[in-house]
Amino acid sequence: MLRILDLDTDFFSHEVVHWPDLSTRPNDDDHPVWELDEVRAFLEVRCGLRGKLPGRAVTTHDAVFPLWRTAIEAGLLTAPFHVTHVDAHGDLGFGDASYIYLMTELLHLAPEERWYPRTGDLGLAESNYLAFAIACRWIHSVDYVFCPGGGDDLFPYYKERFALGADALQLAALSADELELLKRIFPEQNADQLDRFRASLGTRLEPVVVPVHQLRADDFQADAPFDAMFLAQSPGYVPPGADIIFQRIREWFLDEEADVGTIGATCS
Repeated sequence: MLRILDLDTDFFSHEVVHWPDLSTRPNDDDHPVWELDEVRAFLEVRCGLRGKLPGRAVTTHDAVFPLWRTAIEAGLLTAPFHVTHVDAHGDLGFGDASYIYLMTELLHLAPEERWYPRTGDLGLAESNYLAFAIACRWIHSVDYVFCPGGGDDLFPYYKERFALGADALQLAALSADELELLKRIFPEQNADQLDRFRASLGTRLEPVVVPVHQLRADDFQADAPFDAMFLAQSPGYVPPGADIIFQRIREWFLDEEADVGTIGATCS
């Protein structure tokens, strides 16, 4: 199985930006970033990087979704694949309203018809592209590696059995009325009630259960080499001082002329 390192520059910020003002950049003084030697040490020691990987650098993290799609369509990337998501955010839709579209519209389509979803505030965006990739059944498993200030943002309605403590995701196609019912019964976390709700969905529960392992940066150690890397700058979430980190990682560890990196050039 292919293993993808999916890296966001905001992981290397000491103060995480949760609600960005996208009209400006965060302030360097308020959001200091790692030193370059710390960044390189993390990637070499914790991620096991020993040279350049095929891949692509993008400005916003949602741009990896069309890159993955194009690579799959071209036969350069075989799904499902494992994703090690090194990021200050889970990018699974926590804090936005995309779940309404994903659960009540997109998941009612055949899997191959989900590959070109709506984009924007109520569709695929920076904050949720990984959930949309899971809806397309591209993802086998996720290691979510987060920095201090991150990590507590997996969208609860996507969790297996609708259980807050679940360590896997299982998406479900719902009607608008069923979504309203879920909103009412979910906070109580009554297992019997939630099990009856799940049983009523039948085949509208996705057959794919995606394990998600949440790991603090200090606890993470890659247990196998990666096959490709995708790197996001995410300027709305990092100060200008982080741009040198983005540039250096790109120089040190990305081979953008290799197979996976040469596709989807217009998406960066």
